[in-house]
Amino acid sequence: MTAKSEQVLNVFKKYLRDEGMKLTSPRRALLEAILTSNLDHFDADGLHLALSRAGKPRISRATVYRTLEVLVKGGILSKVQLNSSSYFYEPLVGRRHHDHMICVKCGKITEFSEPKIEALQDRICAEKRFSATHHSLKIYGFCSACASK
Repeated sequence: MTAKSEQVLNVFKKYLRDEGMKLTSPRRALLEAILTSNLDHFDADGLHLALSRAGKPRISRATVYRTLEVLVKGGILSKVQLNSSSYFYEPLVGRRHHDHMICVKCGKITEFSEPKIEALQDRICAEKRFSATHHSLKIYGFCSACASK
């Protein structure tokens, strides 16, 4: 495990301890799988399948869903809603804020960051005397590969 992974594990352990929960073997296995993989955006079923294919100890789909929610509450992952019934997760640690473009045909997710959009949001919040805590911008359309078909 890398130093960054150890740091994330320690943050998660503290969160669990503060909430009166334990670091169970399945929780640890899921967190380690997320930290050691190249998963940028993933859904619960995809993670469950990846764990099964990697020969990880048997972890039920329900445990994956429950643990992902604990990781979100603990500030380790972000949960982003794609549509009314679909979500994906992404690691928060070591990543700057960014927004997403989502292809409605193939599902490809492209991250982007644009300082002008951030500045505009800040200005509008100031004008409206609104104190923003966070935001999520999602743009839906067609990636270049799907648009050319």
